[in-house]
Amino acid sequence: MENSNRRILIVDDNVDIHHDFRKILCESRLNDRLAEQEALLFGTESETIEGVIFELSSAMQGQDAVQIVAEADYDEQPFAVAFVDMPMPPRWGGVETIQHLWEIDPRINVVICTAYSDCTSGQILKELGESDQLLILKKPFDPEEARFAALAMSHKWEQMRLAERKTADLERELALRTAEIVQSRDMFAFGLAKLADSRDPETGQHLNRMRHYSQIIAEQLQRDSVYSGAIDQAFMDNLYRSSPLHDIGKIGIRDSVLCKPGRLTESEMDHMRQHVRIGADAIEEMVGFNVSGSFMQMAMEIVRFHHERFDGKGYLTGLAGDEIPLAARIVSVADVYDAITSKRVYKEAMSFDYAYSEITKNSGKQFDPVIVDAFSSCRDEFEQLAGDLHRVNYFVHETSEIESVPELCCRN
Repeated sequence: MENSNRRILIVDDNVDIHHDFRKILCESRLNDRLAEQEALLFGTESETIEGVIFELSSAMQGQDAVQIVAEADYDEQPFAVAFVDMPMPPRWGGVETIQHLWEIDPRINVVICTAYSDCTSGQILKELGESDQLLILKKPFDPEEARFAALAMSHKWEQMRLAERKTADLERELALRTAEIVQSRDMFAFGLAKLADSRDPETGQHLNRMRHYSQIIAEQLQRDSVYSGAIDQAFMDNLYRSSPLHDIGKIGIRDSVLCKPGRLTESEMDHMRQHVRIGADAIEEMVGFNVSGSFMQMAMEIVRFHHERFDGKGYLTGLAGDEIPLAARIVSVADVYDAITSKRVYKEAMSFDYAYSEITKNSGKQFDPVIVDAFSSCRDEFEQLAGDLHRVNYFVHETSEIESVPELCCRN
């Protein structure tokens, strides 16, 4: 069988003990009897038994045993059981030998061979701790007891190995299923975001650019900022997945407002601002149903708060500074950068330089200064990525129908 292992190591400084174990475990007649015992103990079919074959190796000292086990582990031919003597002068005793053996191969089962005058069971357990990988065989030991110990502990090794492989198979299957679920979730979320985004035919790759811009800023903050401790890989993954949902609430905005080519009236601006509430309420309901955990929690924070301002003059709640969730503050900068450098139904695309100047000018007012610093550090990377993702010719529009960044941000 694939998991079968009858490799046994005898560790004893007495040569006669090694000979005794070979007689007990390796003579064919005794092997046949042992096979019968295995059938009784473990349910092996008697008609298929051809004898229990043990493969014995010998070590006279603990150091030798450690070397042999290390080589066996390297060759992927581990021992199932080690029979270890207690006193082995002049060097390591049995307890120290076992400790070293378990450091190299935690799976190896151990049968301690001892006369209680050498070391009591209480002393042994105090040193090694209680373990189901440990048996104590009293000297002088009975051959039948030694055979049963070898059979039981080798069978236990096989069952442990089989359980480990089944567990590994289940973990691989679980990882595969989890990856499929995550992929389906991400596709679903991005599909929802595209549904809202598609109502403005000129936004093009806006969602794709948003997630990449947000990622660039977060990576820079993680490298060098006061927020580095708050940004781990889970934060980065959730930001990448949730940032495209920032404007999901636009699905509830009237076409006459969303696609209006000219400036919005104050009433229309108020209606446009409601996309924050619409989107956040929808995602918050999903969070309440525990859909996708931290991913949807971050998405809800981004949707609800990415139009807040660092100075507290944003909408809808008027949060300020660190009260605004970090992910929302990051997306706010990325969103405005893309809004300025992209063509919309109500404006032409403006230059990278203009976007950079507007964002830096609003540091500490509309935007978190730390995030603006991170954005400034990555200016070249932003411009390169923007050019790759836009694939359009840019025109410099220092003036337009949109006279202020706040109005532009409301509509984006």
